[in-house]
Amino acid sequence: MGAGKTWRACHIRLKLRSCCTISAACEWSVKEKPGESRLRNLYIVPRSITREEGKRQQEEVEKGGHQVTINDSLQPSGPGFPVCLVGKARATAISDFFEGLFASEPSSLGAAFVLPSDEGYTAHSGFMVDRLAGSVLALSPQSFLSPGAAKVTPFQGIIRDLGDLGRALEASIGAFYFSADTRLPDLEFDLDQRLSFPWLLREPPQERRVCVVLDPVSPRVTRARWEAAAALGVKVVVLSSGSWWATGGSTSDAYHDLNHLREGFVSTDLTPDTQLWQRIVRAVTNYPHPIDGIFTPTDTYLVSVAQAAQALGLFTNGPEPFCISTDKSLTRRLLDPESTECFSVRSVSELETRLASAEPIGFPVVCKPCFGRGSEGVFKADSAAELRRVVVKSLEACPSQHTSGVLIEPYVNGPEVDANLVLRDGRLLYAEVVDDFPSPAELESLSQSANGALFIETQAVAPSKLPRDEQDAVIANMMEVIRLQGFRTGIFHCEARIRNSRMEYVLAAGAGIPDLQPRKGLESGTESGRDAAAERLAVSVFLHEVNARVPGTMSSAASLVARGIDFWALQVLCAVGDWERYEALSKPFLFTDQYMNHVALTNAVLRVSLSLVQRTFPDVPLGRLNRQFVDSDRDPMPELARRHPGIAQYVARHNTIVKSRQVYGGRQDEWLWGAFVVLCSPESRQHVLDVADRFTAAYEAIVSEADRALF
Repeated sequence: MGAGKTWRACHIRLKLRSCCTISAACEWSVKEKPGESRLRNLYIVPRSITREEGKRQQEEVEKGGHQVTINDSLQPSGPGFPVCLVGKARATAISDFFEGLFASEPSSLGAAFVLPSDEGYTAHSGFMVDRLAGSVLALSPQSFLSPGAAKVTPFQGIIRDLGDLGRALEASIGAFYFSADTRLPDLEFDLDQRLSFPWLLREPPQERRVCVVLDPVSPRVTRARWEAAAALGVKVVVLSSGSWWATGGSTSDAYHDLNHLREGFVSTDLTPDTQLWQRIVRAVTNYPHPIDGIFTPTDTYLVSVAQAAQALGLFTNGPEPFCISTDKSLTRRLLDPESTECFSVRSVSELETRLASAEPIGFPVVCKPCFGRGSEGVFKADSAAELRRVVVKSLEACPSQHTSGVLIEPYVNGPEVDANLVLRDGRLLYAEVVDDFPSPAELESLSQSANGALFIETQAVAPSKLPRDEQDAVIANMMEVIRLQGFRTGIFHCEARIRNSRMEYVLAAGAGIPDLQPRKGLESGTESGRDAAAERLAVSVFLHEVNARVPGTMSSAASLVARGIDFWALQVLCAVGDWERYEALSKPFLFTDQYMNHVALTNAVLRVSLSLVQRTFPDVPLGRLNRQFVDSDRDPMPELARRHPGIAQYVARHNTIVKSRQVYGGRQDEWLWGAFVVLCSPESRQHVLDVADRFTAAYEAIVSEADRALF
């Protein structure tokens, strides 16, 4: 660990509010020159630790808070001994961090305090925690910065004595632990890759306020979103129905510890009718403080919010692009107005008219609501008889306020991908391609143990295993579609298939999850492979949909862990027109794909009884039980962590949702319990898929056990 560095001794003593004193003999060293990130590290490793219980400092500590004292001896300080006392401004945060370090075995962990080399204001006070979240070298990162655009005072020069050491600690903007067997050059390389982006601003950003329009949701489950806005220093006004996060309401009392993350809550009728935009305008106009931007993460409200933003003079692409993007039939006609293989129907009788016409239908096809969410109401049909049945189910899944009906399009037998793009004024600031694994409906052809023909998400993995030219084709195609729809700026979550890809999903013997492998007959270097490649049709991209909004909560979390991009923070900055930070935070890690952690968003979905659902949500009437997030106190994840720590160590983010199976073609009284989990592995793509397989089995066993216990 210490190769190439000079280590010196010091003694650190903590006085805690618990009346405990912890003394540690330590060694310290420093990275003298900043790297690409304009940061350097102060390393401290404890060699021996002494813990003393007592009340002799109780009054002193309670009045002054935690204290951190440093001297240059390996023995406790005495009268007249040179001492450096860390200032009160950072003493509590630094003391808490040292307390965690000293709780470990001596010499098993070290601490790295991050020192800035330049002066300015942080673009995002939590940037270090977010960007180190997936690192296996920088452990448990913590930020010492206040929420918002915190002022940074650099530490410059060489650390020569205790005074320098104390001032360096006070100047640190955060810290993390590292294992004693870590090679510090590897750690410093990892930090430079993750933290080399324009995180420092010359001037403090203007104070801004954003209005978020959304349906009721658990603030605890979505806490990361609200903390991201707070880290930007942007004040949040929630515009929603009911009083689920309103000050003083009985429902909001459950979230009183999170009230500081939003400035206001405005209860509004969000019925998605033609007057909704006017009600939003009135709500924003009547708010006692000026609103600088407005957006929604909810497809249902995209058009109305764009109309309201236009009327209020706030940033928007305008309602017309959203009218197209939220209607899959309009988007399909925009891309290929002469196509006869894609068509929409609003009733079974319209379908019968098409079936009786001279226009053939090339089965298999996919039927889905023109306005839909996720995979709800999406079905595959291999014949006219099946198509009749699934059209009925898809029509039932259509929102009542939308009359576009359902879209019927060819089923493309190629790898599915998600593409997330960030644009400003037509320029592509960031793009990523994520492999979207086969659904149960497609697994039927890969395994006899498939659990039903449903288009429910299974896994999404980054980095993509597709050839670079195929990824580039996806991004170029999505850019073209987005511009045709009329968008120039924003965050877009797109879904598509690749026709004639050089890769296909294969379920290997003994594997629980299929993965992409080169298509048979296309191996390079063989005569048959060259012939097949010569005859192979050109790769093309078949669009599924453009979601002109941030990806879902867990998809966004996966991108943050994999590449350091926080789509929610970007959406907040886009809405309020903070373009300097919008562009700065669109910079991903410097990693090329081979240096990235492997991240899998895996979904464990199983059928459960109504009894388990009602026990989980005792305060929700049965008529309102449809799509509910499971709050942390009822989440099975702590039990999984207790039983399977070897699996839980790879869980980076997670949430749980319960929804009616009716949206997937089941009965109204059937229920699905789904865990959406971001897994992060430093080893390999295969390793993270193996972990996903083990996680799914372990999680489903715990939920099934709880379900059976009710009978």
